[in-house]
Amino acid sequence: MATTDLSARHNAALERQTAERKQEEDEKATAWAFIWTLFGFKMASVIVLLYWIGPGEFAFIVGATTWPWLVIPGIALAGPIGYRLRLRRVRKRREELRRAEFHLGHRSRPHTSKGA
Repeated sequence: MATTDLSARHNAALERQTAERKQEEDEKATAWAFIWTLFGFKMASVIVLLYWIGPGEFAFIVGATTWPWLVIPGIALAGPIGYRLRLRRVRKRREELRRAEFHLGHRSRPHTSKGA
């Protein structure tokens, strides 16, 4: 009797943890969707206003009010973009070294030994 009670409590606790984890993931996805939507509308409104009013009159105000919306994503995206660029460069260099080591880039004729 005691084991079934503990087992039921254990299962209930696991179900609560699973539900909490799912709720946290859903909240995180909702927050990111909201942030990206906000960013998209901000950029669209800036583009429309610059087109409508003209860059001469409005550029200073847009620059003063919009810089966090450009700088912060720029900093956030610099890491992954830099990583990908470095990864491509390293893979290209590795391939060059592999080709040089095993002479894969050149067509070579088979070696024949003299005096045999």
